[in-house]
Amino acid sequence: MIFPTEPYDLKITEKLTRLDLSPRDRASGIIQDIGIARIFTNITGSHHPPVSPQLFVELLNFYNRKIPELLILTDPLLRIILLEGNLAHRQTIKTRACAVLINHYEIETLILHISCHQGFSPDQKQILFQSLTAFQKIYRKFLEVHEWIGNKDRIALTWFGEDFDALKKKEEFRGHFPDLVDHFLEFLQSDAQGEALRMGRYLVLRFNNEDILRLIHNKMETGDLRRAAAFRKLVFRRIHSIMQEFRREYISQKLDADMTRFISELEVQSVDSMKQISGGNIPPTIIMRGSARVGRPRPDYALDHDLAETMQRYNLTLLFDLYPVAPLPQQILLLVSQIAEHLELTREDLVKYIFYLERLLIFLQQLEELNITIIQSPRYGMILNPFQMNSLSLIVEGAYFATTGYWLGSTILPSVIRCINPRAIPNCLGVLDRHIFSRISLLTGAYCGLPFDLDSTNRYDWDEEPEICHIRPGYFLIDIPESLRRSWEKPQAFQRRTLQAKISKKDWV
Repeated sequence: MIFPTEPYDLKITEKLTRLDLSPRDRASGIIQDIGIARIFTNITGSHHPPVSPQLFVELLNFYNRKIPELLILTDPLLRIILLEGNLAHRQTIKTRACAVLINHYEIETLILHISCHQGFSPDQKQILFQSLTAFQKIYRKFLEVHEWIGNKDRIALTWFGEDFDALKKKEEFRGHFPDLVDHFLEFLQSDAQGEALRMGRYLVLRFNNEDILRLIHNKMETGDLRRAAAFRKLVFRRIHSIMQEFRREYISQKLDADMTRFISELEVQSVDSMKQISGGNIPPTIIMRGSARVGRPRPDYALDHDLAETMQRYNLTLLFDLYPVAPLPQQILLLVSQIAEHLELTREDLVKYIFYLERLLIFLQQLEELNITIIQSPRYGMILNPFQMNSLSLIVEGAYFATTGYWLGSTILPSVIRCINPRAIPNCLGVLDRHIFSRISLLTGAYCGLPFDLDSTNRYDWDEEPEICHIRPGYFLIDIPESLRRSWEKPQAFQRRTLQAKISKKDWV
């Protein structure tokens, strides 16, 4: 596994899984981590033959089921986030790598590791900071939703002898964020330990750890500070110590562990629902051949004003900024984001809802990256239900659509779907209004998950608007570039017999 005699492929996951089946101890976990890190390093290297992008998904999925034993995993995942130019390293893989890192490592540990890393250029460090910060903001929102995090007033009373609001009004803390960081650095330079401790504690109380460390990093990269290696270590050691002190009081280990486990379970369900049909039988060369090697450059779309409020409310703005989407996808996101305004959600449901919005945004970014555009017509609304689709004679064999997925079900993901057998099953009235569809992987173009039954029976009013997916997925029309359609036909041809066998056995959902 660590020293392979042949190139890696999806079969390597079977060997890694066997380590899970053996009696679990720390040694087997470390061996598994070393093996996965080695595989990532090899398959992202220029000398390794192309692998199925699904291999990246399967390897990352191990860390939805287990906690990494060591930091050895970080460098291979950070390099995946930086890779450009290969179909296997686009938004889907990069965002999953970010999520694994944020779900298992403290953000201050990651940023300090990157800041001090000799193998990353200044520009690469900024890309990593931006990517990880986007997912840290979302993770923090999950914690805030539960309202079980600590009380800043209580911590302020312990540290300063007064509450947080009173503290913010004090003259010494009234400056702008960059100015306060400058004061912290100046106190440390002049060996004013007491003042440095007060300013450091206030910074950690007032601002997020990732923002503090990114700003300190940027300031330490300029002027004379750039050459002050010993001072850099002192600064990071002092601020990290304060952050750890704050973390112990503000976020309980149990809450952090429970949230990590809850999000990991959602990730596992979503990955399992998109398992490639007979994936191991499709040669990676078939998947990679004919597919565009380079994604579209990052577009520069402005964020819609109404959508911006929602993105800010759920800490999704920075994720949008990583790869902005066009106005029509933004309208889809805005329509679906209104769900929470019409439903009374428990804390757990609200976490699921934010997780779903994150998945939908990433899906729309994937469509943007592959130049798959959304079609809007004056004949119908942006989001359709199956009855509308059938009435317009859109459901035909081979037709592609996109679905919003369903916010409450982590197994019903936003995805591209394809009609396999139209009018295949009679409904309760004996009318052939039920159609067999399959989900399509945007990574490989292959059929994924179980085929499913799309019921277009007239249970809705034609003019039901807005169709914002309270109790079911919505659907919208897409235009797929012809070259991409052709490349998708290659893996689907390998799967067709297996897919039809599943349908014949009524192995669908």
